[in-house]
Amino acid sequence: MLRLLLNKPWDFFFITYIGADRIQHLRWKSIMAFHPLAIEYYQMLDEGLGIALDALHAEDMLMIVSDHGFQGASRKFYIQEYLYKRGLLRMKDRGARRRLELISLARNVVKRFLRALNLLWLSRRVRRQLRNKGIMTVEKNAHAIEKLPDLDWQNTLAWVPSNSGSIAGYVDIFFDDSMTEEQVSELKNALQEIRDPQNGQVLAVEIHREDAFGSGPFAPHQRHIVVISGENTTMLNQLGQNSLWETGPGTMGVHHPDGVLYLYGSNVKRGITIESAHVYDVVPTILSFMGIPLPGGLAGSVIEEAFEQPLPTQSTMQGDGIVMQKLKKLASQAT
Repeated sequence: MLRLLLNKPWDFFFITYIGADRIQHLRWKSIMAFHPLAIEYYQMLDEGLGIALDALHAEDMLMIVSDHGFQGASRKFYIQEYLYKRGLLRMKDRGARRRLELISLARNVVKRFLRALNLLWLSRRVRRQLRNKGIMTVEKNAHAIEKLPDLDWQNTLAWVPSNSGSIAGYVDIFFDDSMTEEQVSELKNALQEIRDPQNGQVLAVEIHREDAFGSGPFAPHQRHIVVISGENTTMLNQLGQNSLWETGPGTMGVHHPDGVLYLYGSNVKRGITIESAHVYDVVPTILSFMGIPLPGGLAGSVIEEAFEQPLPTQSTMQGDGIVMQKLKKLASQAT
């Protein structure tokens, strides 16, 4: 990062630190307990921020943006199993379904037995020690992408194609062409009525159709809904579960809709709180700061309240933006 910042010409510099996301997924509980290694990691990130700050010029602006926040989740809801129990999803191999049910039953029986003997803590300690010694892989399957089972597609109307949303607090439920809009509405209403039997919390805090988060040639056009879960809850797509709800083991880190945004540098107001900014607002704010006209149809708006002086608008950008400045410089060099 330092080499590129100092030795290469740039107008816009973008860098992503992705390690924070990874450790927050797998080590949320340790991070919340201020584990020394977690503290060391965030200190290293802080040093990286210091490098960026030291490289700024008087006319520069620094933005720190996260595309999402984080939260701990100890409650699991098996959404694929829910679709199965509603008759919207069928497996081709009934024997495979039965084997999954037996595995789930055995796991729950062992867990109840250990809990009754107050030995769950011992089981977790043994697993932790095995991981620390390298005998057991660290959270090998904690966020594994579950393979879609061999479904009976002739009799399957709705399914979750991937378990990847489980770490982000959402699921995509896709629909067969034969599923009517009335059936889709019934499913949405049913999902909105589900509450956690442990605390009464609503499972689905938001449900959106396929066009809610974008359109265009690269957006999925197949009918589906996006279900966003509430606090402390993640949704999984494993089948063969005896119960739709489950606790633990432990607390995993999952995404939260609320991220962070910090602005620092030229023309930025100091010490204010931006109330209603959205991740969509980042790009138009950057373009306006650089004096670049906003393309038509761009989502979001300029975060005007963050600046001492208004940023250039479409009507005031009369060739003073960075693009025009560079073109004028090139033209003068050519002559």
